[in-house]
Amino acid sequence: MATVPVLPGLRSSFLSKPLQPKLSLSPSTKLARTVRIRALELDQSTLLAISVGVASVAVGLGIPIFYETQIDNAAKRENTQPCFPCNGSGA
Repeated sequence: MATVPVLPGLRSSFLSKPLQPKLSLSPSTKLARTVRIRALELDQSTLLAISVGVASVAVGLGIPIFYETQIDNAAKRENTQPCFPCNGSGA
């Protein structure tokens, strides 16, 4: 069988220097290595556009679902309305 050579350290073109295990980090180096996530800066018109888009999708889905539910419930109900007499007037 062929054996794969063991690499002394992990090397990558994305890293500035090879990774080396460290026993402990001082508090100052811990703070320097933390990644801070910045909040998105959205103005009022962008928030309004997003809100209108979400609301229109909700209404666009909600109205057909409501009508389909009403049609299904009406089909399950028994019709108790009496028929009207036909006079032959066509109205």
